[in-house]
Amino acid sequence: MPNDFLYANAPLVEVIAELHWKLDPLQSIPNGAIDPHYKTFESDFKDACIKKGFASIERIVPEEIPQELLAHKVISRYRKAPDIWPLFQTGPGLLAMNIIPPYGGWDEFAPFIAEGFDLLHSCYPIPDKYLNLEKLHLRYIDAFTSEHGVNDRAEFVRNDLCMARELPDQILSHASNTKESVLQTSEATISLTKPAFSKGTVKVETGQKGKDPAVIATFVIETQNQVPQSQEDVITWFNDAHWVLHDWFDAMLSDRVKDQIGPKKEIS
Repeated sequence: MPNDFLYANAPLVEVIAELHWKLDPLQSIPNGAIDPHYKTFESDFKDACIKKGFASIERIVPEEIPQELLAHKVISRYRKAPDIWPLFQTGPGLLAMNIIPPYGGWDEFAPFIAEGFDLLHSCYPIPDKYLNLEKLHLRYIDAFTSEHGVNDRAEFVRNDLCMARELPDQILSHASNTKESVLQTSEATISLTKPAFSKGTVKVETGQKGKDPAVIATFVIETQNQVPQSQEDVITWFNDAHWVLHDWFDAMLSDRVKDQIGPKKEIS
């Protein structure tokens, strides 16, 4: 593998790693499902997190909302202190690990994913029998603003991210004479050779970062069909997914944007 690196002025907003496991579907509720072991898991996970120093716990879903309606949704967050990252998030059929800048690179985050996997297996009742992972998901969210070279967001999507094409003049002739009269979004998905049985998606859209207009780029890799189950295979999957997204991000950017976000700093 090549050396990992960070850009000095990277547009990174957040990195999210998720493990989803199978739930018992409910015919009586559309899209409803239940984790019969969730209450036990949540209680044991809470105790384990407190022992590890993640004692700032926040429930973000009211107690009165039925678990059946919250399949693969976040219910609780676990931090070492309020507003501190990285953090764990749990819900029925879901464990997520999140980190935001300042970000020290993959070598900082990957051990946290492994720690989350260990907690899941140590806290879930009889995991070898009842815990069946059905999806792995890695997501990077970037927000490009004026400090990264964004002036006109549609032009940035087309010319600096290579994710859209210029509209025909016949259509553009109808555009109003205002700033950013045209806004474009784009999405591409590819089936991957590595990690195997996975797909990668990049989606760009217009949005805000704070009060600043931004182009939001979301890079995702997730499993399809076959899903690793052992810790070794799961961590290998996340490592492979990281390198694909790392390469995808670097390959998409124009030289003009790289000048705005550089220089590169090797970290391993």
